[in-house]
Amino acid sequence: MPKGKTGDTEFYIINKTYKIDTDKTHNFILKRKGANEEGEEDKTWKMIGYFPTVKQLFHAVVELGIKESSLINLKALNEKVDELHGLIENAHSIMGKSLG
Repeated sequence: MPKGKTGDTEFYIINKTYKIDTDKTHNFILKRKGANEEGEEDKTWKMIGYFPTVKQLFHAVVELGIKESSLINLKALNEKVDELHGLIENAHSIMGKSLG
């Protein structure tokens, strides 16, 4: 998972659509990559929400991932949840080391 720092903010790229920023007070900020008026991917990131705990942040990531998918059966839903949990575990291990 790519990570970096801009000023007082650390960030972690979850996937091509989402990233997590942290501010100097260690709030977690979930951002989504924007799209321009033609619907093409933009390089800007739009804030989705602030989360005071990692648990709340990760709950939001899983919820968004499920809502944005086109799942049509329980097996596909389980596979998507497993995929999101893998991303979450990876992010948590990286964030735990840098923010712990």
